[in-house]
Amino acid sequence: MSRWRGPQTVLPEARGRLPLQCVASKCTRVRRGTGRDFRILRRLLTGPPRTDGGSTVDSVLKAVGRALMDPWDRLVLPRVIDRACAMSDLRPLRERVTAGLRGDIVEIGFGSGLNLPYLPSAVTSVVAVEPSATARKLAAPRIAAQSIPVVWADDAHCLSLADRSIDCVLTTMTLCTVSNPAAVLAECRRVLKTDGTLHVLEHGRSTDPAIAARQDRVNDLRRPFVGGCNVNRDLESEIVVAGFRFVEFDRLKLGRVKAMVATIVGVGRLDPDETDESSWKEVVAL
Repeated sequence: MSRWRGPQTVLPEARGRLPLQCVASKCTRVRRGTGRDFRILRRLLTGPPRTDGGSTVDSVLKAVGRALMDPWDRLVLPRVIDRACAMSDLRPLRERVTAGLRGDIVEIGFGSGLNLPYLPSAVTSVVAVEPSATARKLAAPRIAAQSIPVVWADDAHCLSLADRSIDCVLTTMTLCTVSNPAAVLAECRRVLKTDGTLHVLEHGRSTDPAIAARQDRVNDLRRPFVGGCNVNRDLESEIVVAGFRFVEFDRLKLGRVKAMVATIVGVGRLDPDETDESSWKEVVAL
């Protein structure tokens, strides 16, 4: 191992940068005769070379990025979503998607409880699927303002509910974010009664090729800042493939973001040809 040889003159492209910026941009060479280069810093940051073909520098930078984003995701983003999803353009759509809800319901992505004021009197209880502690705190005043019992659940991919025990499932602006929408929809099928309904208000991939291309270009850039939300998921197809058929459906553009977002609102029932128990249990296992 080479020894430290004191101060050194770095290449022009590395001058003025922080050490981590030099590592990220691979500024590892120094002028001949100046001794030690930046490889010692790379080694300290990344440890021994990886053998799986991946870049250790990339791994470290991703870990640093996750650490920096954690407070945003936990503390700030739920408040941003609460304000953004309270926009006036969504209010008539919330009224529309919650119409017909009855009995015991599950809401996937309960968030800060923005749908609570729109629930019909026929709803008797709500299983609120929401992992964010901050969102739950924001929801507390809305829950206290109405009389419907609300029980919290953490993971939409694995609901602690009996098969065929729920009358309706409601999901608004959530399937774009879950890690495995097919598994979530399979859980919805599992817990829904045979005459149950899935009520959906989501945004997803546009049918306009030009808009869809823009969605593809920006999706990976914006996703870390919006809680993993995917703007280009074809959720209409996902829902149909999961074994639902729409009895009501509409696709529309929403407010100021109409150039980027295709919004779908609809009510789906279990497809009579897709209600075989072995089928939905197999999908859940994916």
